[in-house]
Amino acid sequence: MNFKKYKEKIIAVVIFILANIICPIFVSKFENIDFKNAFAIMWKKIFEVIGNILTFSIPVWVIIIIIVILYIILRIYLKIDEAKDEDESWYKNYSSDIYNGLLYEWRYNRIGNQIEIKDVTPVCVECKGNILPKDAGYKTVLYCPNCNKTYKNPDREEYDSARVYFNNKLKKIIEEHNQKVKMDCQK
Repeated sequence: MNFKKYKEKIIAVVIFILANIICPIFVSKFENIDFKNAFAIMWKKIFEVIGNILTFSIPVWVIIIIIVILYIILRIYLKIDEAKDEDESWYKNYSSDIYNGLLYEWRYNRIGNQIEIKDVTPVCVECKGNILPKDAGYKTVLYCPNCNKTYKNPDREEYDSARVYFNNKLKKIIEEHNQKVKMDCQK
């Protein structure tokens, strides 16, 4: 039995049973009556409350329809919420790559069905630490303070080429995923 799936239902049943045992105990102690009478009084009060609710000028069928509509809305909300939590590892695993000998890392921004790479940053190939620009005489290099390794500083054109390369690779990953999902749906 999958406990997670039925967790809320099991908890509700346990609470109901405990309430039916605990409430009459309190009533019997405070009212100085025996447990059976306290149990009967408790259920009489519960049925009175239900009767009061049902004796409003609202027909029972309207109350039933409202309950059914609320149940359907809840089910739809849970399905939408479940769809949001779908596994995103199929693209998030691709969060770093090497271009022209320099390792880049990035994050993703997902809006609806659109996935885009953002914050592309060069990092050290050796230790994966942040690298900093450093003057090396007539040129600027990228320097890793952790392992003292230096890298060629990419110019704007090379940086843009790296971003296009990573975006094109991401598009291929998305296409492969969409084809896999389409094949799974056809089965």
